[in-house]
Amino acid sequence: MNRDRLISCIQSGQIMHAVLFAGPEGAGRRALTHAAAAAYLFGAEEPERLDSCPDYMELQPPYVVDMIRALTESMAAQAFSHGRRVFALLDAHLMNASCQNALLKSLEEPPENTLLLLSGSEAGLLPTIRSRCAIVRLGAQPQEDVLRQLEAEGVPPERAALCAAWADGVAGMARRYAADAYQAFRADAARCLETALFGGSPFSAAAQLLKSPAWEARGKQRQETVNAPLLLEIWQSLLRDALLTQTGGAALQNPDQKKLTGRIAERFTTRRIQGIISILSDGRRRLSLGASGQLTVDSVLAALLEKENERT
Repeated sequence: MNRDRLISCIQSGQIMHAVLFAGPEGAGRRALTHAAAAAYLFGAEEPERLDSCPDYMELQPPYVVDMIRALTESMAAQAFSHGRRVFALLDAHLMNASCQNALLKSLEEPPENTLLLLSGSEAGLLPTIRSRCAIVRLGAQPQEDVLRQLEAEGVPPERAALCAAWADGVAGMARRYAADAYQAFRADAARCLETALFGGSPFSAAAQLLKSPAWEARGKQRQETVNAPLLLEIWQSLLRDALLTQTGGAALQNPDQKKLTGRIAERFTTRRIQGIISILSDGRRRLSLGASGQLTVDSVLAALLEKENERT
């Protein structure tokens, strides 16, 4: 369903009571959530009116069960205008399982003239949540188009090419990758991984990374909640490149870190690299369920160091 068709269906009420805008960060999830809410409430795409609308409620991380319970109580109450209401949950994939289960009743027995909008990644949401939503998947552009956009905005060609590839053609994400703050964070993340795998204590460097302004935290969101998934994602990407270096074939995702990934490929067996990737995947899964960023990163590093001590 394209954007115009979606807005038309929402305006006419020909849409499910719950909609999930799914896609990577930077794909326009938040903007479409606001446009859809305005279309449902006002019959027009005027999201600036949402700020003063009593029939619009928006929640965002960090999520706790009491917050979701308060939301369901608000949904059961009558609208101020006795008309339509919208409840939006931004980055809904960051809700833990308890929060998602608390939301289920509202999805199963939705109040009349009420629209629930969720935005986020499908991977972080329970199947019971996804099955009760109309899912609008936000796509990406060809990488060549994103590359040209970045270059037109003044991003150096080499950096623009890397960022377009990292973002899989999602322009908003590519712009965030191209920012100096993210570039510095990424370089420090690579050095931290190198320390963890080749000697030295990485904990202090990792703790510093969780506080750096790689990407802006929103609302009451803690910086480590934003940075921890980024950090594990970067490490996982570098290790996958090390596997590719061993096996050949596909192009590397991080050609600027070829020296590090080559060193990892020489030092560790394929099985060992796959084991490290599994540790990182488990850490990312825990973060998606609401685990502490600091504790998760520390436990991942402890697991890596434990494995290295076993080898020696």
